[in-house]
Amino acid sequence: MKILFITHSLGHDYGAGVFARNIIEGVRQRGYTVTVATKMSVAKFPYEKSFMSFGLFRFFHTVFRLRNLSREADIVHTFDTYPYAIAAFLATLGLKKRKVLTFVGTGSILPLHKWYGSIVGFILKSFDRTTAISCFVRDEVLKKAPTLDISVITPGIDAKEIEKVKEKVPAVISKKLPYVLSVGSLRWRKGFGVSIRAFVRVVEKFPNLNYVIVGKKYTQKYFNKLQSLVEELGIKNSVHFVTDVDDRAVLYLWYKNASLFWLISQNKGYDVEGFGMVFLEAALSGLPVVGSLDCGVSDAMAEGRNGFLVKETDEQGAANAAIKILGDEKLRGEMSAFSREFAAGFDWQKKIDEYVLLYNSSI
Repeated sequence: MKILFITHSLGHDYGAGVFARNIIEGVRQRGYTVTVATKMSVAKFPYEKSFMSFGLFRFFHTVFRLRNLSREADIVHTFDTYPYAIAAFLATLGLKKRKVLTFVGTGSILPLHKWYGSIVGFILKSFDRTTAISCFVRDEVLKKAPTLDISVITPGIDAKEIEKVKEKVPAVISKKLPYVLSVGSLRWRKGFGVSIRAFVRVVEKFPNLNYVIVGKKYTQKYFNKLQSLVEELGIKNSVHFVTDVDDRAVLYLWYKNASLFWLISQNKGYDVEGFGMVFLEAALSGLPVVGSLDCGVSDAMAEGRNGFLVKETDEQGAANAAIKILGDEKLRGEMSAFSREFAAGFDWQKKIDEYVLLYNSSI
């Protein structure tokens, strides 16, 4: 079977890109022939064709090339609605190709609330199978497209990654012990302003505690804003930004040596957190977690079993959740154990099985 995948990027530092790449690599290893059309080439896989552009004059060229690739495919699998599902719809008109669409996050929800939302809704109905990466994303799409039949297939996690982690703790990490951890691109949506302010309350209870934030700079302006906030709150020596982690084994060392993982994701309009892959990574590492309500994070953790969910703007609530876990050794141990058990249910090979079944049922 030949599958054409259409997605923004397969980049390792782009959550949706990692998600798409894991699916693509998984089905390729099962014997499927894959071609991937991307807008931004970072990973440079041999099956990747980076040519998509959606400017006024390049859009039709993109559709033309997608059409040629679609002719050779048995299935066209697209990630996110705008602009990729629209381009896939136009590229396959009249070709009678089976189409699969995966709703990932903002790019699937926001277009339905635009002036052209009714057109988008019509296009979505043309897909033979639709999936979402979380119940939250599914429900948000269904608010505007209630007749769609959307199955939920969450991202998975590869437990073998953590087996590659060296047990020896490097000095750069040991000097920060003990610490709570956040992992995510340094951007507003990740809620670092909330978690930093909440940390001020936590460190009052645990004066020796540090806060480590691992993530790439999204913009220098926002990074400077976070640094200024830390200085203003008087916790400059306790909050540490680590922006140079490119090795997954090093990332897991940061996870494994933390006392707690938290990320208080924010919604801005329809710009949302579709899932919460870092919560699975934290769970695989045996960490209790604290996240925010009303986003896809609720699918990536077990409320009350391996952590707590709080309102996205509730700094005191986030602080209270962290203090409760950190101050109760028995509770932290129970949550740590359940985190590992929870992560085991998200094995990537099981997720690939679900996609294979989906593809076979589409033909």
